Amino acid sequence: MDADIAILSSTLTTGRSMPSASIEKTLQFMQLHFVEPLSLSQLAALTGLSVLQFAAVFRREVGMPPYRYLSHLRIRVAKALLEQGMPTATVAAEAGFFDQPHMYRHFKRVCGVTPGQYQARALRSSATFAATVMSASAAERH
Repeated sequence: MDADIAILSSTLTTGRSMPSASIEKTLQFMQLHFVEPLSLSQLAALTGLSVLQFAAVFRREVGMPPYRYLSHLRIRVAKALLEQGMPTATVAAEAGFFDQPHMYRHFKRVCGVTPGQYQARALRSSATFAATVMSASAAERH
């Protein structure tokens, strides 16, 4: 799943120039430790910058503040787990949210739907696709 996280999170900075080495190091750290509570001082220490300098540089290079980036990363992981049919309470813990209501608030703000609504749509789409593929292969056999 680490490779999936790297792929998912790399799309968050699409459209921007490559971040500096220190910010790239921070992004990698966040990708590896997204389930843990991360503080700005902890992230700033990775770059050798003060908290204020780090926040400004991160925002300029990534296009959003560190906590928003972390929230988006967690939401992308949550989406992938919801698409697999994992229960929302388990998804909240696996994606690094404090609890289910915490995930719900962030998910709804970013995605416009609740995690349960997202999952229902994803699973319905998956079932419809599977049914279409099966009926097409059955038609080819006849």
